[in-house]
Amino acid sequence: MGLSPYCKLEMSDRNTQEPLPPEIASPLARLRFYVRAYVCARGLAVAVAALAIAFWVTLAIDWLLEPSAAVRVAIMVATALAIGWVIVRHWGLHLLVPLTDRNMAMLFERSDQRLGF
Repeated sequence: MGLSPYCKLEMSDRNTQEPLPPEIASPLARLRFYVRAYVCARGLAVAVAALAIAFWVTLAIDWLLEPSAAVRVAIMVATALAIGWVIVRHWGLHLLVPLTDRNMAMLFERSDQRLGF
């Protein structure tokens, strides 16, 4: 029993694409660089803000409660873990996201007013 002519089983391979012409690839690479730079700057700003908040909170705890050395060490470890989580969450994970040419083209189309969107 054969397949119907309306039922073609052709697989489209989306991973193998022809290389883009330089006049298209260059703006996409530049946009990719700008997105990565923005992610780095934003991650750094969030990390600095988290460090500032942690500093003032630990200073207030230390000044108001005057905890023992063991409690201070526990607070410092908890603070270091929280800062580490903030850095991984707002910096590391965002830098691991692949920025494909297709994603960059969609971002470029949305942001360019000349394209009429």
